[in-house]
Amino acid sequence: MKDSFTPLKGECSDVLAAGRGDWFRNEDVRPVKQTAPVQLKMREQRLRWFAKMTAVDAIDRMKTQDYAREKKEKKLGCSTKCS
Repeated sequence: MKDSFTPLKGECSDVLAAGRGDWFRNEDVRPVKQTAPVQLKMREQRLRWFAKMTAVDAIDRMKTQDYAREKKEKKLGCSTKCS
């Protein structure tokens, strides 16, 4: 696992009164940089992935249903859609 300390490069060093070689905890840097906690970012990515997977699943389901309907129509010899 990556160390929870981060070296600061120029942009935050004046706010936290630190030199280039100083290290700070990520929890101290996030409020200054106004970034979201890692847990929220991971949750957002998981939800995005889940939404994508459910959409793909729905599309696959529709394709399967269309294929079954076409197969049924071909078997019955219907020129129009059979119910």
